[in-house]
Amino acid sequence: ALGLANSRPRAVQRDRQDMSAQIYSGSLQTELAANIVAQIGYVGSRGKNVFNRIFVNTIDPVTGRRPFGALLTTQIDRKSAMGETEYDGLSLGLQRNMSDGFLIQGTYTLGRSRDNNAGNGEGSEWQDARCGDCEWGPSDFDARHSMAMNLVYQLPFGAGRAQAVDGVVGALVGGWNLSAVLMAKSGRPINVTMARTAPDGSDVNQRPNLVAGVEPVLGNSDLWFNGAAFAAPAPGQFGNSPRNGFRGPGTWQFDLSLNKAIRLAGRTSLDFRLDAFNLFNVDQFGNPAKDFSIPLTFGVLSPL
Repeated sequence: ALGLANSRPRAVQRDRQDMSAQIYSGSLQTELAANIVAQIGYVGSRGKNVFNRIFVNTIDPVTGRRPFGALLTTQIDRKSAMGETEYDGLSLGLQRNMSDGFLIQGTYTLGRSRDNNAGNGEGSEWQDARCGDCEWGPSDFDARHSMAMNLVYQLPFGAGRAQAVDGVVGALVGGWNLSAVLMAKSGRPINVTMARTAPDGSDVNQRPNLVAGVEPVLGNSDLWFNGAAFAAPAPGQFGNSPRNGFRGPGTWQFDLSLNKAIRLAGRTSLDFRLDAFNLFNVDQFGNPAKDFSIPLTFGVLSPL
């Protein structure tokens, strides 16, 4: 028999099918007062036969044996097309083109992207190779809420504007533009994992158990997860923590800019600009460390 020490076999699903996707959308637009246009839209998609990674020749938890144990005493890394994806998104938008020195645009999206750990390349293994349905959950990139808004306001002083100012004063206070950008997004999913060997012999993407009655998310900037809410599964069992069952911190940022174009000669001009990025100095964090097996770093947030 070929052993783990001298073999790391790989395979490709022989009966795999080409990936297929259905995408559909619709929107309605109407003009409101003050030259504002409002829009509502929906986008949906469904994907089948998406690339994923499955381990076969795993140990049967009932018999304790591998199907090809007489020939091969390790699991086979098989590239498959058993992934499925789905997305539904509702979008709302407002837009006012530049008029009377004021422009504003804003969009908000309420979306949901789910899959069975599909399309994630080498990281798309299932915890239980026999249960793809157990992997259904939010996609790694899912953001439930996202919003973006920008505006431009031409200050009403100077030549050609509501308050005409001449001379030195006009040169100083005229022609200024104020612009702002606001962006906000809810947290991305987190798949809490741990280092262990599962009942079928697999040691990748294994998840812990959830402790009943203990809140798993502290939500603090110094420690996001409560380690007491997780525990190692009993031997012979898979962890019951759901894939991507938790969310990291959301982010938002407000940028402000003040600029003035000073015409020098002909087509030549000098642009004077003051920019303030992240004006309110909001802390920006990425997802925390998710390996329950390393308690020293588990739940510690990473900076963006």
